[in-house]
Amino acid sequence: TPLGFQLKTLVCASSGVLLNMEICEAKEEMTKKAYYRPFGAACAAILRVCTPWFWKNHILIADSWFGSLRTAKALLMKGVHSIMNVKTGSKGFPKRRLKAAVT
Repeated sequence: TPLGFQLKTLVCASSGVLLNMEICEAKEEMTKKAYYRPFGAACAAILRVCTPWFWKNHILIADSWFGSLRTAKALLMKGVHSIMNVKTGSKGFPKRRLKAAVT
């Protein structure tokens, strides 16, 4: 049995203040939480911690664990703009279009 716990956190980049967090539970329990079914685990986690900031004109900056086209679209649908590292292997990433633009 592992010791400790895992948190998904939302922190203000300017002040360093912890704004919101979610304690990760067993995988089966996490699949029952809001947003999981339509968006999957990572996107659902970020939507849940950002819920208090929907439609408040904020920008979310996230690392590549959260970064995906799906997450960016879901946040935008809730009025949250985002800046994220998105891996080129992510579903929906316009890899061909970017390569064509460079050549």
